[in-house]
Amino acid sequence: MQVCARLRPCTVGSENSDVTIPQIEEKAQADVVFGPDVVQEAVIEGVLEPQLQRFLLEPGFSAIVLAYGQTGSGKTHTIFGPPGVLTEHEYNASGGRPLSWGFFPYAAITMLQSLHHRGLSKRAQLKVTAVEIYLEKMFDLLNNRQSVPVPGASVRASSSRPDNETITYDSNGKWQPPQKWLGTKVLPGSSTGTAKEVPWSSRNGLRPRQGWWLESKSESKRS
Repeated sequence: MQVCARLRPCTVGSENSDVTIPQIEEKAQADVVFGPDVVQEAVIEGVLEPQLQRFLLEPGFSAIVLAYGQTGSGKTHTIFGPPGVLTEHEYNASGGRPLSWGFFPYAAITMLQSLHHRGLSKRAQLKVTAVEIYLEKMFDLLNNRQSVPVPGASVRASSSRPDNETITYDSNGKWQPPQKWLGTKVLPGSSTGTAKEVPWSSRNGLRPRQGWWLESKSESKRS
């Protein structure tokens, strides 16, 4: 396991922090610390790319990236990217390698491209889950923020909130979260199954979030 810390630039009108990178390395026991001037591309190449390449090249290897921090610390910025970059134009302008995007859309695009180059795009697809846990309740962000029944939770049935009988389990009895296939949503000007569908899933996963209006209004100098 590797622990990485990323410092967010101070917002407009706020005082600069006196915290130094060596202090962060010591207190957080971080393996790598990215300063406030480090751009998204450098963070992706330093953190995500090694795990992603190992995941694609080593059968049986699993990888997880967890963003942890207080509200407004930059988790959404790191995982989804800065505001306004999740577009087809950004994808095309980057030659299919949009390093300005966040970890989730960049990883999804890289995996879709890898499947295509290996001739596996018709035999293997990606599923994506985007849920929000808010006030001990779970919501499906790719399905108009519909409530998600969770095993062991107290759920009252309604027209928009099914009861626990609708919980889905796999053949091994493991609970299955709501999922959608990447490759089934057609964007204007794109064909089914292309990596251009990733921005759609990313943007629609962000919009319904309870705290999205707070994060979208926050000002940051990070690029």
